[in-house]
Order: sequence, then C-alpha cells, then structure tokens
Amino acid sequence: MAPAATSSATATGPVSVGGDGTSGSLENVKVWCSRCQVASHMTRECTVQHYYCICDKHNHSTWHCQVLKQPKPVITMMGSGHANTLFYSLPDSLFRDNLAQGPSTTALISVTGEGTISVVKVQDQIARLCPTQKQWTWEAVPNGDKAFKISIPSQEDMGRIDGMEFMVRMNKVMMSISAWRMDHIDSAFELQQVWVHVTGVPHELRHFLGLCGVGSLIGQTLDIDMFSLRRRAKIRILVGMIDTSAFLDDSSEYSLFASNLVVKLKGYEFRYELEPHDYVPKTEFHVEEV
Repeated sequence: MAPAATSSATATGPVSVGGDGTSGSLENVKVWCSRCQVASHMTRECTVQHYYCICDKHNHSTWHCQVLKQPKPVITMMGSGHANTLFYSLPDSLFRDNLAQGPSTTALISVTGEGTISVVKVQDQIARLCPTQKQWTWEAVPNGDKAFKISIPSQEDMGRIDGMEFMVRMNKVMMSISAWRMDHIDSAFELQQVWVHVTGVPHELRHFLGLCGVGSLIGQTLDIDMFSLRRRAKIRILVGMIDTSAFLDDSSEYSLFASNLVVKLKGYEFRYELEPHDYVPKTEFHVEEV
C-alpha cells in the first residue's frame, strides 16, 4: 500500500471532475485518492488492490475500518467470591466459529538438497507462481531448518500451487509447496454447570440483571429461574463454575458457603447452596442460556 500523503497535489491536463462523470481540461484541479491517501490519482480511477489484515477484507481502507472504532474487549473476573471459584473470562462474542480452521492461505515451503536458499529468493520464486498478484507484498518467514512459511494472496492461488515441487538449480535445492495448517488447540478445562440457591440478597437486587451479578460472584451466570423467584420467592441461578469444592465442608459433604459484596456503600453476605437433587422447579421454567 502506498504511504499516506499529508496534502493533496495540483494536477494539470485532463482530469475527470464532477458527479456526472464529465471531464475537461482544467488547471489547478486537486486530485486525491481516499483509499490510498495519496495525491497521485482520484478515488474513482484507483486500481490499487488493497488488503486490510485487521478485518481480512478488501472493500474499505484501514482508516475506515469499523473494527478499529469499536471498544477494545477486556477480560472479566468471575467467581471472585471464593479462592477456589475465581477465573477470568472473555466475552463469548469474541469466539467466532466462522474462524475455525478451514482452507489455508499460508504455504509451507520445504527445502531439500545440498545447497541453501535465502528468504528473498524464496519470495521471488513464489511470486513467479502468482504473476497476477503484482500488488501483493511477499514475506517469507523461516520455519525451522530449511523450511519457510509464506502468506498466499487467495485460496485460488493456494489451490493452484499446493503440491508443487521444483528445482532451483542456481541454489542446488528442491522446493516443495504445501498448505500449512495450525495444530488444533483443545480446551484445558470446561466449566461445571450447577444450579445454586442464594439467600441474603436484598429485594432491590431481586431482578434479572441484579441476579446475573449475584451469580457472577461464584462463576459465570448462565440462567436465572425467574419463575421460582416470582412464585416461590426463591433465588435459583444456573452458574458455570471452575471448581465446586467451595461447597464442601470439613466432613466432605456438600454445604453452603458465603461471600460478601458491596453495593451502594452497603455490604451484604450472600449465601450459596447447591440445589438439592430432589428439588423440582416450576413446570413453566425452561432452561435458556442468558
């Protein structure tokens, strides 16, 4: 991408002007490309192929990217009411299933033979295989002994060169191209979903959002049984917990534990108890994730 210019320039000669597409020989007409941020041509005449790695799109300029304008996500501390229940969480919206590993546009270049080859030479060899991508910036990265990784402009280009093998006689090496895939990363653990009954909650917090906050003191709030609250005056919350041992007393039998929380300068002691196995919720209630 061409570097951004700080000011526009004056063009001489025929220049297209006006919204109706008319043209004429006008002196001192300023030209500016809003995509490239340069004064060498007009936006409507721009033929530069842009790629914006932040959002992986081609249809807008970096300074128009909505991703850059969004608030930056931060982690949330959950389960801070007990040492055994504490963990940190990111918003579920950041976990995008559409980014699950699919067709790769990164090539693995394996080099064999008695000779050696430089990064620049590897870039030149791969660029020759994709002659239509003249605007692409080729960047090969060493990947262990006699191997490189390099980003390919498109899946179409990757599909065409995948499996190729050829000799670079000047360097006395053989280059093999294959699609590179990242190793699958399994989760280290999964939250335990448990229903808890909570007491000690003031009436001012006995609403849906208030109880979401109450549940977050021991884990991630997954659901609130509002029917139990309305019909039985019982606070029943489904939470995801990293560890349920906080409910164990010295006799290794399930019990309740308490945690303090301050709201509007007043402290309250919330008491959490695992739901008894024989508890029957209201029939109108259906589990739905918050």
